[in-house]
Amino acid sequence: MRRPRSPRFSRLFGLLGISALGVLPALQGCAEATPRPMTEDKVRRVAPIPACIMYLPPKKDGNAFIRQLREDQYWKLVFPAFDDQKMELPKDSVDCTGRPLLSDWQLKAGDPVRGWPIKVKEGDIMYGAGGDRLKVVWLRSHRYPDGDMGGPIALARTMENFAETYGVGVLKGRSERMRLQLERMGPEVIVTATDEGCVVAPPNTPCESRLQVFLPRHGMLMPIADIPLERRAYAQNFEPGQKGRLEYKLTSAPEFKPGQIKIFEKIQVRDEKGRELRKAELMRLFTLTDDGTMVPNEPALWPKIYAPSPKKKK
Repeated sequence: MRRPRSPRFSRLFGLLGISALGVLPALQGCAEATPRPMTEDKVRRVAPIPACIMYLPPKKDGNAFIRQLREDQYWKLVFPAFDDQKMELPKDSVDCTGRPLLSDWQLKAGDPVRGWPIKVKEGDIMYGAGGDRLKVVWLRSHRYPDGDMGGPIALARTMENFAETYGVGVLKGRSERMRLQLERMGPEVIVTATDEGCVVAPPNTPCESRLQVFLPRHGMLMPIADIPLERRAYAQNFEPGQKGRLEYKLTSAPEFKPGQIKIFEKIQVRDEKGRELRKAELMRLFTLTDDGTMVPNEPALWPKIYAPSPKKKK
């Protein structure tokens, strides 16, 4: 079978320039023209501005359902140099915005799963779905000595004739307990990656669940917050007047607001019989600044409550 011609790439800025020059005069001269359908415009109003566009070959079957990309097409969307014949990604590949993402410091501590060039197989991508055709894709390309996986993470969307990328970043974590999804801070679409470490941990053992938050900016998925959702830790004879093993448990409930993340933190201290000895609560507010960072109004509660004294030197 003859293979379709490789898709062409275009930066959005060129596309917008053509639209501005070619469409506006036509609209000014044709006041009675029938307006085009607004379905796609409604979708675009709830999504960020795309950083990269990959045009797709025309459908051959005439299927009216929303187009779904194959895994090799997602690799090609994020990395234009991806060889979809050999299913390989060269070592010096840049992402679709021109950044050397494979040289990111987070990936240097790991090794390509199947060596260089990166050899891609079906199942290397983990997905997180959102509304309005938006999708989070995690291209797991590296493995770490501690068992974590790492690789590019991208926010993408497939339209009828093209696919778009809104930002590309790097994610590291355990695949078997990772959950990817989209949230909104008012008009801002953000990507969240939740490592549910305490969900899979055995009872009465130390654990941690964390929430990583990414913001699409300038073609990047910028990490803007790393929030502990749950923690369990243990200490011996730490509370005044209490002997035995004590459990310290933190739970956090994030709430996404326009330009802010509100987090309600609660810590409970229990003895070996499960009796609550004390608890502490705190409401923290992370605010998004103009430079794309999140600034908390209060320091975290955990270090104030769980701080076992260091052993005294003899």
